[in-house]
Amino acid sequence: MTGQSDWLPMITPTLGWDALICWRPSFRKRQNIEVGPVASRRAVLLVPAGIPAYSWRMDRPSEQQARSGRIRRATTPAEKMLEALDLPLACGDVKVDAGMRALAEEVLYLRGQEARLHRALSLSEALADRDALCPVFNRRAFVREISREMALSRRHGSSLCLVYIDLDRFKLVNDRFGHATGDKALKSVCKLINSNIRETDIVGRLGGDEFGVILSHALRSDGEAKTAELTKLIGDMVITAPDGRTGEPVSLGASCGIVQWDGRMGADALIAAADEAMYRSKTVRRQTPK
Repeated sequence: MTGQSDWLPMITPTLGWDALICWRPSFRKRQNIEVGPVASRRAVLLVPAGIPAYSWRMDRPSEQQARSGRIRRATTPAEKMLEALDLPLACGDVKVDAGMRALAEEVLYLRGQEARLHRALSLSEALADRDALCPVFNRRAFVREISREMALSRRHGSSLCLVYIDLDRFKLVNDRFGHATGDKALKSVCKLINSNIRETDIVGRLGGDEFGVILSHALRSDGEAKTAELTKLIGDMVITAPDGRTGEPVSLGASCGIVQWDGRMGADALIAAADEAMYRSKTVRRQTPK
């Protein structure tokens, strides 16, 4: 019989050799033991020599349960795996069976660790790519996505456009209503942009109130139409005072620049060109009477 030092309440320490219990921190949660109506506990396998071992002895009622067959062991995942590999524990050698079971348990443990690490790595990568505030890519990830889309565009001979969006009067929102309201406004803008683009398009936050949109398989005329649509939608947004604050509502606006990739520029150069186009658009908007 094998198990941990806390295997069952009915087992008491002794100097005898009725049952050998070996304990090792890395060999936890090994073998499921059921004792009649008593809640099952977890026991570990016998381990190679050199590990501290302790001798235990069952009390009389427990020994009677064992002899009558009331103590039964459920099939463990390790044993199921060995059976699937056509390696059943039926050789009759206790040491060999214990060793095979221990190896199977370690394989299952390492597989579980690998799966957990893979999930943690995927989550970390996703968090590293997302903006800290808005549900879009951060600048680093956005630049990477532009480079990827450029490679696809070059390979398939398709067109690619970049829209650069800068919010108007956003500083007034922060000054009048506070940064918490400004943060909510940014999230609302991201939600609006995401709901009015294709699933294949990519949005990133390039600065405090600046955003970029990658329009794949889009000509300049397509980009200009989308830019006009987003400009109108953002221009219709009105930010009001939150509870506990006063102030006139602020009507947001957006200045947008559109650039079609020429097949030669790099990601940073394309962003710079779209940024320049956005500033030209902002200048025109300021000089145009409302």
